[in-house]
Amino acid sequence: MSDRLAAGFNPQFRPPIDGLVVRPIRDGDIEAISEALRELGSPEQPERGLERGREGLGAFLTAWLANECVGYLTVHWRSSPRSPDEWKDGRTAYLEDLIVAENQRGLGIGTAMMQTAEKMAHDRGLARVTLGVGVDNDGARRLYERLGYADAGLDPVQDSGRFQRWDGETVEWQETWRFMVKDLEGPRG
Repeated sequence: MSDRLAAGFNPQFRPPIDGLVVRPIRDGDIEAISEALRELGSPEQPERGLERGREGLGAFLTAWLANECVGYLTVHWRSSPRSPDEWKDGRTAYLEDLIVAENQRGLGIGTAMMQTAEKMAHDRGLARVTLGVGVDNDGARRLYERLGYADAGLDPVQDSGRFQRWDGETVEWQETWRFMVKDLEGPRG
């Protein structure tokens, strides 16, 4: 791993990969993103991401290399419905569905997307960012810890549901996950 990747990505400087662009979805992206999401096996529909941004509810961040979508991250400008009451203060962002193309993992793309989301949340005056991570997803948990997230100390959440994929297939899922949190305001004293 390069020193630049080990240190993490700072949105004010060059991305960790030459040519990497992390930005919210745009109108002209739907076709390219739809194809990428199909390849990633994602349930997300990019049209919903555009709507979320237009309505001021959040952002659908996309990562691009050589004009190809290689990842995405859903950002909500509100806490998760399963959050504790103290996070429902209007100052909490919730991140979900960080996805990076398998052949692009370990290069800093996920880090770049996370740090872009954190900067956007900070710029909106939000106090913290939360996310859920699968109890068995050690790789993601290590990434989040390296970025300054900590286990929130809450009981694991058992969740299940179903969604309709882009191809019309209904998929049922079940997962146990834990909340992680990062304070954007720094230490209090």
